Amino acid sequence: MSGCASFYCSKYPNCNYAATSAETIPIYNNFPPTPYEVIGEVGGDGAPASSWSGMGKRMREYAAQIGGDAIVIQSQETPYRGTYNTPTTVSTTSSVYGSATTSTYGSAYRSGNYVYGQSRGQIYGRAHGQSRTTINPGTSIPIYGKSVRAAVIKFKPLGSSEVEKKTHDEQSSIDTRGYIEKYPEYFGLTDDAHKDKGKYWHKKKDGTLIYFSTQQEMDKILMQ
Repeated sequence: MSGCASFYCSKYPNCNYAATSAETIPIYNNFPPTPYEVIGEVGGDGAPASSWSGMGKRMREYAAQIGGDAIVIQSQETPYRGTYNTPTTVSTTSSVYGSATTSTYGSAYRSGNYVYGQSRGQIYGRAHGQSRTTINPGTSIPIYGKSVRAAVIKFKPLGSSEVEKKTHDEQSSIDTRGYIEKYPEYFGLTDDAHKDKGKYWHKKKDGTLIYFSTQQEMDKILMQ
């Protein structure tokens, strides 16, 4: 989630492009090796409850509005936002119990119509008690937010001339074959039954196959 977060997005002058789809925008940690143009900046500051994934989703949405094809992280921090304190509490419980005995004695005599007497008594007893005090110390928990800044880039087209396109395709084939030789379990040439999907295939860690034909498509795969 991206709750309690603020975002900004600024488009550079003369970088006027049609909006793109936020769902297709990747987030890179480094600039890709393919030709690109930096068309703006995007960033966000989130509360401790914010999630990186939620902030990334919102940043994609902002980047798409200015025509971005990808986002490249420039800084990602967790700034100190304060401290959450809980007070110290003290509780006391006590109990008292005891026993007592009483003894009384006296004497009396009569004189005429009057009766005279006296009485004496004593009370003996004992009492016991106990108390328990519990101290629950308070706590201090530091709170950190989330802050991220990124560049919004637009991939440059291959070019209009057939010569430039051919050169790019040849370079793509050379680079791709290098990966096929080095990582044959992850890259390979597409068989005739799947040629319509792309010239090459890439197997992800979960076993899913991705087909591609250009260097630009391969670079996107490597950046994921």
